[in-house]
Formats: sequence, C-alpha cells, structure tokens
Amino acid sequence: MKSRSWPLPVKGNGNARNKTPHASEVRRLILVRAIPLLALLLYSNCSYAEQSPSGVVAEYCRHDTEGYRLSSESYEKIAALMSNDEDLVEPGWDCFKAIRKYEIVRESITNEQALVTVNYSLLSEYCVGGSIKKEDSIDTFQFRLRNENGHWKILNYPPFPRLRANKAVEYVKKIDGSELSATFQDSVSE
Repeated sequence: MKSRSWPLPVKGNGNARNKTPHASEVRRLILVRAIPLLALLLYSNCSYAEQSPSGVVAEYCRHDTEGYRLSSESYEKIAALMSNDEDLVEPGWDCFKAIRKYEIVRESITNEQALVTVNYSLLSEYCVGGSIKKEDSIDTFQFRLRNENGHWKILNYPPFPRLRANKAVEYVKKIDGSELSATFQDSVSE
C-alpha cells in the first residue's frame, strides 16, 4: 500500500513540495477544517435517543428527574421527545414523586410501535401545600412510543413528575420554605 501525503499550505516561494509547513499554518488548518466539523457533531440533532425507543425514554426520564416537567419554561426538552398529538398535553402538576432511581427493564418493538417498561424506586409523594406521603415501593410504568418520520416519540407519560430525591428537596425548599423542606427531606432519606 502506497502512502499518500496531503499537501498542506506553507509559507515560502510557492515551492510547497520541498517545504515543511509552519506550526501556525497547521493550527490554522485545524481551526478552519476541524473545529467546524466538531461543532457540527456536538450540536447535531441526531442522537441515540432518535434511534432507539429506550434511548428516548432514558432521555425523558433523565429530564424528568431533573424537574423539567414541573415548569413550562423547562418543559421544552421533554416536549421534543413527545408525539405532537393534540390530546397529549400534560396538566400542570400539583404533586410529584421523589424517587431513589429508575431503571429501564424492557423494550419491545413491533413495526412502528414500541413499548418501554421502566421501574421507578419511589421514596415519597409531595403535593403543593405540604402534603407528604412516604412511599417506599417500586412503581412500573410502560411508555408507548411511535416512530414518526424516523424519530421515536412518546405517546403517554407517567402520572406525576418524578424527581431525584435531592432535586425534590431543592424544589420543596424553593416553593414551600425551609421548615417544610426539612420535613420532606426526612421523608426521602433512606
């Protein structure tokens, strides 16, 4: 196999074959060609989530546990994973569940439809106004998805947002004050 050398821009009298490129020219070449390519890859809309139902659900759960379903300002990332069906509008939630973890346990795909099963390890439920209910249990939810123009989209959502315990405590502290936050923190501690 014959090795091929690629011509690089060099400073000099035009006889590039016998010159070694200056370091500044090599840096410029990298900046001009490599950085735009890297930016394209980083900001591309094509992600694992678009290729796999489990990937979409994992991204949904990650955003949900960060509290994105609690506010219309942050809901955009969740909405991007959902189908555009008009009757798939989430209500404003007055309650949420604090979870220890979630686990995707099963995926099944049939033609353009998919089911992804998630187990949530629940700690407690909190409702605005201070209602706290301890829940040490496993809740199973089955996400339904449909392939829409090459992208898997979620067709249903679990009742109540599900926040990681530390995010749940932060949220309660923000909306109801530190005294109630301490009580809620006790309900999510293991």
